[in-house]
Amino acid sequence: MQSAKPEKIGQNCIIGDNVVFGEHVVLGHNCIIEDNVTVGDNAYIDDGTILRSGVTLGNDAFVGAGCILGEYQMDFCKSRVSVCHPLTKLQPIDNYKGWAAMQYENIDGLGSLLYVFRLVDDSDTLFVYPKNLLPAQRYLVRCGETEDCRTGAELLHFGVAVYCPSRWRSWP
Repeated sequence: MQSAKPEKIGQNCIIGDNVVFGEHVVLGHNCIIEDNVTVGDNAYIDDGTILRSGVTLGNDAFVGAGCILGEYQMDFCKSRVSVCHPLTKLQPIDNYKGWAAMQYENIDGLGSLLYVFRLVDDSDTLFVYPKNLLPAQRYLVRCGETEDCRTGAELLHFGVAVYCPSRWRSWP
C-alpha cells in the first residue's frame, strides 16, 4: 500500500511530510495534504480538498471538491456509495457568511458523519438536524471533547447544538 506520491496528481498541490498513499490514488488540482496523512488504495480526492494532519482515509474513499477533513478516521467511505447531504443552505463560493454543515451517510443508513464549519457569523452556536437516521438506532455524538449517545429519533427531532467559539473553525 505504500507509495511516495499519488498515481495521478493535479496542478498546484502541496503534499506534507510522512504522507502515505495507497495504490491507484487520484489527487485533483489545488489540494493540500498536511503532514502525517494516510490515504488508502483507490481513493479519489477531488479539487481543492484539504486533508489536515492525522487524517486516515480508507480504501475506495471519495472526497468531494473543496472538502476540509480533520483528524478523524474515514473508513466509513469504503464502498464509494456514501451520500453527502448539505445541512445548511448552499451559498456562492465567495460568500463567507454564516455556517456550513454537511452530513456524510453510509448507504446502509447505519453511520453518519457531520462536518460543521463556522465562517463569519456572530453566533457561536448552530443547531444541526441530521437526515435519514434510523429512529431506533443509537448514535454516538462527539463534538470537541464531549461524547453522548442518542437515538436517531432524538437527533432528528432535537438536532445537535454545535458550539464553535472561533470563526473559520470546524468541529467534525
